[in-house]
Amino acid sequence: MPPFPDRRLAYTVATCLAVLMLRPVITSTQAASPRIQFTDVTREAGLDFVHVNGASGSKYLVETTGSGAAFLDFDDDGKLDLFLVNGGKTPGFSGSGSIEHALYRNNGDGTFSDVSLRAGILSNRSYGMGAAVGDYNNDGLADLFVTHFGGPNLLYRNNGDGAFKEVSAAAGVRGKGEWSSSAAFLDYDRDGDLDLYVVHYLDHSFTRNYICPLGTC
Repeated sequence: MPPFPDRRLAYTVATCLAVLMLRPVITSTQAASPRIQFTDVTREAGLDFVHVNGASGSKYLVETTGSGAAFLDFDDDGKLDLFLVNGGKTPGFSGSGSIEHALYRNNGDGTFSDVSLRAGILSNRSYGMGAAVGDYNNDGLADLFVTHFGGPNLLYRNNGDGAFKEVSAAAGVRGKGEWSSSAAFLDYDRDGDLDLYVVHYLDHSFTRNYICPLGTC
């Protein structure tokens, strides 16, 4: 006669033994692993930014992508400030009010202050995507490049006085309204000057919005 005439009992016993054998391993692993916890301090830090994707019910692809952000010390005080890219409006969007990018200055005490207007951040008239930071003119100050969908990209040259000047046209980096998704500064030819790489996502527009439910395209 087998030791466990009831197969269900045998399965239960085997399962319990497996759990008992694994328990010391799990406990040991958990004990050895550091416990890392994060606390959401967005509101306490004064960051009241709200991202708007411009959803209108037409399911435009651009609504699903979200936007970027960048840490930079724009005022050269040794503390990282924060630039947040906002989305934009789509045809049929019923929301009201402006949809702006935002620059927050680090106050040095765990809080930030919105200095967008004072710093010369222009009104967002297209759909924001990403941001890149680099000292493209070698003056020791952090400059800012912002990518967009359906509108010009923006290059903010740091004036060194707590404000920027938008110089994308003069620098030849405005683009032609393509879907510029992200960008990066790099010295690809090693000449000591930062070059700019801009990523274009898709050949897409609001008038050519293809809706592809799962499994149909």
